[in-house]
Amino acid sequence: TAAQFVPAGASVLDLGCGPRQALRALLPAGCRYSPADMTKWSDETILVDLDKAEYPLGQYDVTVILGVLCYLRDPARVLRQVAAHSKTLIVSFTHPRLWESRKRRERRGWINHYRYSELRHLLKGAGWNVVAEHRNAHSHRHRTVIYRAEVSV
Repeated sequence: TAAQFVPAGASVLDLGCGPRQALRALLPAGCRYSPADMTKWSDETILVDLDKAEYPLGQYDVTVILGVLCYLRDPARVLRQVAAHSKTLIVSFTHPRLWESRKRRERRGWINHYRYSELRHLLKGAGWNVVAEHRNAHSHRHRTVIYRAEVSV
């Protein structure tokens, strides 16, 4: 779903790419893919620890951050860093359900528990305007939303 938000021919930074770098195969034609993560999953992987304020050099048309914000100690700082290096952000976040306990989320290692309005506020405060979103309405356990945002002018 996130790949559908990426325009053809874009340069794409995948922050938190994971071992399979699954986004790469789903991108539109002509995209230039740059994987980044805390682990060197491949020779191409850019090593970066976002919690240590590390960030890949360069400019990208699109930065994709899927399933990462819930683990970060300072997601606002990371989102500001992205805004300095990309004009488009595609980010996912699994918002807590009303009945879901914080302890249950913390057992997964998630340290951020933003409600929908809180995450929208976080994005805006970091310089992003949400222009589209996709909601995973079929999950009974989680409510994952994928946001497409543009840098505020």
